[in-house]
Amino acid sequence: MNRTDRLLAIVLELQGKGRQRAEDLAATFETSKRTIYRDIQALGEAGVPLISVPGRGYSLMKGYFLPPLSFSTDEATMLLLGSDFMAQ
Repeated sequence: MNRTDRLLAIVLELQGKGRQRAEDLAATFETSKRTIYRDIQALGEAGVPLISVPGRGYSLMKGYFLPPLSFSTDEATMLLLGSDFMAQ
């Protein structure tokens, strides 16, 4: 998993499960705690409202969420066709 994917996945993990410790995130994403600390810092610098509670973990500020992506059927089909084409 590349860093961009992991950053998004961390936000989604916090959004879905609530507070998570760095150790738990590191285990989930099969990386080191230090990498998670750097990722958390990068998310904060990017404007993601993170709350850190020493010894208890990280969470997102109440009310923050990433809205789901909505594609029309045509848009979804074109994305799938495009990704299949690029894979060849």
